[in-house]
Formats: sequence, C-alpha cells, structure tokens
Amino acid sequence: MEVENRNSDWLNIVMADAENDKWLPELLHYDIKYVPCFVMLDKNGWALAKTGVPSSRLHVVAGLSHLLKLKRPPTYSGRSHSSSDR
Repeated sequence: MEVENRNSDWLNIVMADAENDKWLPELLHYDIKYVPCFVMLDKNGWALAKTGVPSSRLHVVAGLSHLLKLKRPPTYSGRSHSSSDR
C-alpha cells in the first residue's frame, strides 16, 4: 500500500477480513461496524483514533489523510523521544 510505504518508518497497516470469524475479537474490540475503517493504534494496541463512516472513495482518502496528519510522530533529530504513559 502506497501510504504504508511512504510512512514505513512509523506506520504498519494490517488489514482485517470482516467476513472471517477469526477477526471477530478485533472487530468487536475496536468497534468496527463499517468498511473500510482505519483505526490508529499505539505501540500497546490502544486505539488513538478511527476514521468515520465512508460515504465515498474521496471521503475514505480524506479521512485516512487526516488521521495520518493528526497522529504522525514528531520528526526525530538523532535522539529518542518518548511520550508519557496515560
């Protein structure tokens, strides 16, 4: 996926099959009720943000773009940054 390739230093995209019962625990846990749906997770699996109900392809692309802009990590300048735990 092009988005994942452009952000490979911090982003990994996993696609769940909503029609496969093996994914049911994740679909329920992250409240997935529509497809496509993108959920941004932190390194511990906590949901940080989720795209809205898609009404068109343009809406899906805009939602994903907005999600990536909101949650993109800060630019690193050779030293490690860490965020405080909630």
